Amino acid sequence: MYLKGSAWSAALETLEFLEKNKVKGYVTGGAVRDTMLSREIRDIDIVLEASPDMVLHLFPQAVQPSSSFPVFIVPRHGCVFEITTFHPDQQSLRMNLERRDFTMNAMAVDRRGNLIDPCGGQSDINRQLIRSVYPPLDRMKEDPLRRLRAFRFVSEFDFSLEESTWQAVCADECGLQNTAEERIQREIEKMLEGRAGSRALELLLASGIVNDFPVSIKPRYILTNHKSPELADFSTMEEKWVVFFFLLYSEKAGQFVNRWPMKKSLRTRIRHIIHVCTANPDGVNWDTEMVYQNGWRTAIQIETVSQWLTGVPNSRRLEHIINLAHSLPITSRNDLKVDGADIVRQHPGLPGRWIGHLLTYLEEEVLQGRTANKREELLSLVKEKLSHER
Repeated sequence: MYLKGSAWSAALETLEFLEKNKVKGYVTGGAVRDTMLSREIRDIDIVLEASPDMVLHLFPQAVQPSSSFPVFIVPRHGCVFEITTFHPDQQSLRMNLERRDFTMNAMAVDRRGNLIDPCGGQSDINRQLIRSVYPPLDRMKEDPLRRLRAFRFVSEFDFSLEESTWQAVCADECGLQNTAEERIQREIEKMLEGRAGSRALELLLASGIVNDFPVSIKPRYILTNHKSPELADFSTMEEKWVVFFFLLYSEKAGQFVNRWPMKKSLRTRIRHIIHVCTANPDGVNWDTEMVYQNGWRTAIQIETVSQWLTGVPNSRRLEHIINLAHSLPITSRNDLKVDGADIVRQHPGLPGRWIGHLLTYLEEEVLQGRTANKREELLSLVKEKLSHER
């Protein structure tokens, strides 16, 4: 097997170091798969025929994230390796590989660069096939999250699911009810990001897996009155997540967003897009104020999702939003030529609650074209406003 690049050089040197210390080690999993696919190597996993104590002896800088699992993070030669162990008296490399999820992840490379492929992973990669290590149902029962991972790989590699693997993925006895929502969220996000995300999403919904989600995020029914989305039409992750939530939860989508463990900022943006689309089921009537309030990028996201929901694509509406954005004298409060500090300097002792009120007033005046966004004019307007209201 042809191995090149600094990551492989570091990995093979590490295997040689292990052999000098009478420990057999192998590079496994994604690094081998991605090399066959001519993809950049992101993670390097090494499995050792050794005890955890031996890892700590050979790599004093190793970090063990959990004492419950023999997994170690080892920085070495500018790379970070994830090293796992098995006891040679209890297991073999072949047994280790045969307990993996899919054949394309069940390959290994030894110190000399020889490929070890007991499950036919190379052949399946050549056939662009995602096939579970045999027997499929047992592999899914061992870790039900593998059911979602199958769709993530469909999306990421644009491969097909082998029939017996598909049957095992759809099996009712491989539930996800006790799987952490965080793990489900990560797999779904990777699926939505992939180049074949639309096909993977369609398979996911057809499989019925979402009915096995934990109770907190389990949908009541799947939205069927909208055409299957082409995820390539949605340029941001916010849009793709919104589509996913509408598909799973329909008009209840906004209520379920908070139940998914994602970053607060992302969740807030998703919830906002859902809210505007739900509040305007026939489409949003965009004007300068609406574009300003949402920001033109978010407005484009809302309109893109809205057109999918209504089933009425219209590029002119997107152009209209851009034109409105270009016509705005300011795009946010930060564009005002005065800020709260300017107002306080001009009017010492002004109660704090007045500052936000006055800035909102200035925003409105500038947006409506009743005053220019110039420092002197804005401060004069503040003075006039206070003289009338204090």
